Amino acid sequence: MAQRQGQGLPVLYVRETSRRWRKHAWLPVRVAISRFGRRQVRLLVAPTDLRVVDAYVASESLEGRFPLAGRLLDCGCASPFTVELPSQVFAAKLHSFSWLRHIRASKTAEASAHARAILDSWIKLNGKRSGIGWQPAVLAQRIIAWLSHSPVVLQDCEPG
Repeated sequence: MAQRQGQGLPVLYVRETSRRWRKHAWLPVRVAISRFGRRQVRLLVAPTDLRVVDAYVASESLEGRFPLAGRLLDCGCASPFTVELPSQVFAAKLHSFSWLRHIRASKTAEASAHARAILDSWIKLNGKRSGIGWQPAVLAQRIIAWLSHSPVVLQDCEPG
């Protein structure tokens, strides 16, 4: 790169770094948009959750019992989001969906359908964007959990 009149090498270096960063910062957006301007309708990559899964927690969750934050919530067949939660810490853990990783231990279509039903109930009940489920830390954990465990939740699922 030739040096321009009155500009030092550090200025050119910063400009080139900025140009390259801007070019690559849009890469995920460009990957998501097809040639014709339509967005993809599927998740291309699901990040891997490296935390340990517990088959006991998975079986309890499938039975309607959620052991989180040192407490146990028994909601039976009802959605865990429709019953009174034992504590704020428990509520944060439940709304963060960090427990979703344990469903991987089950590896059945029934477990995936159950997790999908709980996720659907959360979406229906918490669309108002207020409350503990929308606190930044809980929201960030939920997005990570939903992306990381999307293969489990979406197993044997219709595209719609």
